[in-house]
Amino acid sequence: MQVLKFGGTSVANAANINKVIAIVKEKIKKDKTIVVVSALGGVTDILLQAAADAAAGAENYKEKLSIVEQRHLEAVKQLIPVATQSALLSLVKKSCNEIEDICNGIFTS
Repeated sequence: MQVLKFGGTSVANAANINKVIAIVKEKIKKDKTIVVVSALGGVTDILLQAAADAAAGAENYKEKLSIVEQRHLEAVKQLIPVATQSALLSLVKKSCNEIEDICNGIFTS
């Protein structure tokens, strides 16, 4: 059994994600494998800052959330064949809307 952990820089963009995919494809030929990936590079920090801004009553948290959403939408568009993107793009939008709802609640409380 092997565990492969890829940090944020390893999954920062489509090019790096493709490198991770190649590594995983090679490693799974040799042994049972567990793969752990971090959030896209920098996303955790942006989310933490958005939450802090919302808690401080600063509306710019919405701009930060938009950056997170756009990065994920772009990753889907670059990595997934167009014919199968729709469901994943919808999932990204839904997940980002849920995060925005949480931050809206923090902002208004």
